[in-house]
Amino acid sequence: MACTASILNLVAIAVDRYIAVTKPLKYARHKNSKRVAIMIVIVWFVSFFIALPIVSGVNKSDVPAYPRVRDQCAFFNNKFLIFSSLGSFFIPCIIIFAIYYRIFMVIMARARKNR
Repeated sequence: MACTASILNLVAIAVDRYIAVTKPLKYARHKNSKRVAIMIVIVWFVSFFIALPIVSGVNKSDVPAYPRVRDQCAFFNNKFLIFSSLGSFFIPCIIIFAIYYRIFMVIMARARKNR
């Protein structure tokens, strides 16, 4: 859950940077403690939601040939592994890359305009 929250905080920072670069006047007006607190709560809620299945006992083997071994700390549910890796890493990674690419394009357009 903490790792997921860390990665989702990077997404929140990317979104914040995107708004600051693309709409600086709007960003200055709307930046406040309440908005920051809401983003932090959303990040931790989504992280908790992604980690919830493993905490609630979904860690049962869905492959009969490989049953769960008692006292072994491992993930056994393939569906959970796919769901959590998509939500914890791959989707946030794609979002971050897309946002920073967009920021790069906006800055390059401004640089061309200033030349």
